[in-house]
Amino acid sequence: MQVVSGTSIRIHHDITGQRATNSDNATQTDYLGVCVSRQGFFIYEDAYVDFTLDYNTGNGSTRIDYLIMEHQYLSSAGGQAAVYSIIKGPNGGGEPTITNPLTQILIAKIYVPANAADHTATVYVKKQPSVLGGFAFRKLSESDIFSVENKALSNDFNAQVLSGFYFLDNSPLNAPVSAVRWTLLVLRAGTYISQLTTDTSNGKSYGRASSNSGTTWGSWVNMNNVDTVLDYTPINNQIGTRVYTEDNYVTDLQTLTQSIDALDISLKDRADSIAAQAIDISNLSSYIGNRTYDDQRHITNGESLTASINKLDKILKYEGIAQTVALRDAIPQANRYWGMVVRVVADGDTTKNYEYKLLYNNVNTTITDNANWVQLTKETGDWNMNSANSIVVAHGVADQSRIRGVKVMIRPDSDAALAGYRYDVVQGNAGTGDITNPQGGVEISGSSVGVRRRSGGFFASTDFDATGYNRGWITIDVD
Repeated sequence: MQVVSGTSIRIHHDITGQRATNSDNATQTDYLGVCVSRQGFFIYEDAYVDFTLDYNTGNGSTRIDYLIMEHQYLSSAGGQAAVYSIIKGPNGGGEPTITNPLTQILIAKIYVPANAADHTATVYVKKQPSVLGGFAFRKLSESDIFSVENKALSNDFNAQVLSGFYFLDNSPLNAPVSAVRWTLLVLRAGTYISQLTTDTSNGKSYGRASSNSGTTWGSWVNMNNVDTVLDYTPINNQIGTRVYTEDNYVTDLQTLTQSIDALDISLKDRADSIAAQAIDISNLSSYIGNRTYDDQRHITNGESLTASINKLDKILKYEGIAQTVALRDAIPQANRYWGMVVRVVADGDTTKNYEYKLLYNNVNTTITDNANWVQLTKETGDWNMNSANSIVVAHGVADQSRIRGVKVMIRPDSDAALAGYRYDVVQGNAGTGDITNPQGGVEISGSSVGVRRRSGGFFASTDFDATGYNRGWITIDVD
């Protein structure tokens, strides 16, 4: 069968046709298509047989179509030519019906796969040759006298829906188990089909059936009672290897029952031994005490000794000397150096931690005012100076009287405007020549530092109006 194009199909005779001997008894004709009509006439076809075969889109089942030849007797020389046509099968499975059994002969059954939108997988199965009246007989040639094998419709068990004996090779689809080669016996009666197959590698057989012409199939049934090879891997994964490290009371590879029994005996013997050596702990409380404390600043009455010791251990680490002495005395003078960072940790609570930078010390400075200052820096955060003339930032110093100085540095938009300079909020841009008029100022309260720019001054400009980043820094000197 050849797909000429689309739904146009052609039947050739070049391979499977018959050849007749010519009247010279020395030569033969080309390959011909030969069929016996219902009237007993031999029909010879020396030309291709062309017909149209529809696709099977929208049908969830394999459709079976009949290719038929129809011939009527005509009392004239040469008779009447045969007519070939397709009887289309029903959707949902089943086969069509010959419309006129007295004049029509079934040539072939054509299997169009479910939902097929082309004929690449369509299977053409030629009917066995017939004698007068359309009754089929098995044609045996020298090469197949001892063979009853039929051609498989495809390498798929689900497609084998016609009675016959088949050989499926190359790991066919929908097999009972994974195997390369199978023999298959198919028996069909109407829409009921049974399949019996054997794995040629080990001789195991399986069976299944369909009641709707192979649209759906039942599960494969193992015909060998049970497989003799069992996979114990899942069980071994749960149990383990039964190989032990010391083998004190158990032995490698013994059964689990034997191991549990040995452990049970040993545990009972040990329990009896401990009971015979009872320990008097009545005086233990005299060494521990009643766990009642006077201050309960960091520990709680009645809690376990472990809990109390753990708390005191943390307190000694985090509170340390900084809790009881002034910051200026916390670090010995000889250990101070320019720019060092002093970190103060309170009760181990990270939200109360502070970091200061040691600005001066008495070792290398000429400053006479104590010289033990520390310095902290705060970010101004977002500030559109062109539209808002002031901003307030918390300074975090518990005693504002210890603040010795505040300096504010401002940066322009993206640090790109005005050649990337940064400016003091008081002097503004000294390069403009206006250094007599302050461009801003600061004020300190108990909890915050207020920064204000001069109205209409240097910072009231679109060079300082962008948002979405930090505008500058406030540096605070603390004694």
